[in-house]
Amino acid sequence: MIRHTLQKTKMSTFAIVGDNNGIYHPFGTGFFVSEDGWFVTAAHVLFNQQSHQPNFDHRTIVLMRDAFDEQRVGNSTCCYGAVHEVLHNFDFALLKIDETELENSQWLKDGKIDHLTISEDLLEEAEPVYSYGYPLSQGINITNDFPIDLNLVNPNGQKFSINTSVQSLCPRITSAIISSVTENSLKDSCECPDTYVLDKALNYGNSGGPIISVESGLVHGICSYFQPVFIPQQHLNNGQLQIMIPSLYGVVKNLSIKPIIDLLKSKGIVTNKK
Repeated sequence: MIRHTLQKTKMSTFAIVGDNNGIYHPFGTGFFVSEDGWFVTAAHVLFNQQSHQPNFDHRTIVLMRDAFDEQRVGNSTCCYGAVHEVLHNFDFALLKIDETELENSQWLKDGKIDHLTISEDLLEEAEPVYSYGYPLSQGINITNDFPIDLNLVNPNGQKFSINTSVQSLCPRITSAIISSVTENSLKDSCECPDTYVLDKALNYGNSGGPIISVESGLVHGICSYFQPVFIPQQHLNNGQLQIMIPSLYGVVKNLSIKPIIDLLKSKGIVTNKK
């Protein structure tokens, strides 16, 4: 059941927020993969997919959970300049919280950060999974009057706070099954597919969030992109006209492929293999 692993997932997952023209805006979702502050997200959350230019100033990255969890378990944390490794071909980015900042983080529990474990094993068709992320979130105001003391400092040395009373983070759980291990728009290997296709659509803001096995609680994929469906209309314009139906299914990147696993292990991040 999802409820058996959901609490750990919630405590390990967060919105990735950055400065977008003076407004702190949620760009996607990320999740911790080690107790010492390594975390991952989709590369396109941080960079433009075509130009690979940053979507925002990475020195302003702030990790936030929704206001309810913030008040219950601890405060937000920030991680300026934390981008360490990016695999654009696999839409994968690996980041880390600075050790000094980690020491002051209220997300620590007994000196460790809640985290999820990535599996090296492949999923099969019809296996139940779920996603957890922050779709449909909006801009976040910066204020000097904050109910919980964050004492964040921006790259210019100026202190600021984030007003949870006006933040609009919207965490969502989506249950799904693996409907396919191939996606016809990509050249996947039959032995180790680059992608999984879900039978459910995921929304903007889920990008970078984990795809978790309901049975094991292990992470097998990362939310990547959405696939709209184009339906030809045979009775219009001799069948040449197509109507786009909004995304009917989600495409997620498989995290068990060798380049990603090798990168994680090179950083001392523990993975799981049966």
